[in-house]
Amino acid sequence: MNTRSDPRPSDPRPSDLAVAADLVGTLHELHVDLGEYALRIWHDYDFGGDSQLHPYVHTEPHGAGHRVRLCNDLEVCPRPAPEPDANNAFQIHLLLEFTPDRAVVETLVEAHLDVSFGDHGPGSYTLYRHRTTHPDVPGALRAAREHALALFRTDDYPVLLGLPPWRPPHQRSTPTETPS
Repeated sequence: MNTRSDPRPSDPRPSDLAVAADLVGTLHELHVDLGEYALRIWHDYDFGGDSQLHPYVHTEPHGAGHRVRLCNDLEVCPRPAPEPDANNAFQIHLLLEFTPDRAVVETLVEAHLDVSFGDHGPGSYTLYRHRTTHPDVPGALRAAREHALALFRTDDYPVLLGLPPWRPPHQRSTPTETPS
């Protein structure tokens, strides 16, 4: 009879290091994927005026836990501007919120029309919102990947803003050149 204890844990959950590696790797993948999606929208639609794309990652304490927000903000300054501080913003955000008892994943696509940057109010619209809750980090990371894929499958956000539907470059009509 072997009385020596087995040094391997009997818990089938992944190790803390494996979860941390998956978290950081997933955040990187999602940041790149959402950035490519936002860049495609920025490149393929004429939002008018001067525009800038701002990708960033924001972390903050939130409630009983912490939140990481992967953001891609497309800011457009229409010319001429209806008011000095009036701008337009198209925002794509993926949020991961972790508390001791759950993880929340949320994706948002918002439009802020003729509103000062950072303001929410009249002229601010949520075009898409999807929120799921998970009991553990690995489940939340799988869901975050699914959330990002759902954004790629839905291409009507600019149409909701009155812009023409996106078409791949090879399907667009191009002006014919006239001989000189």
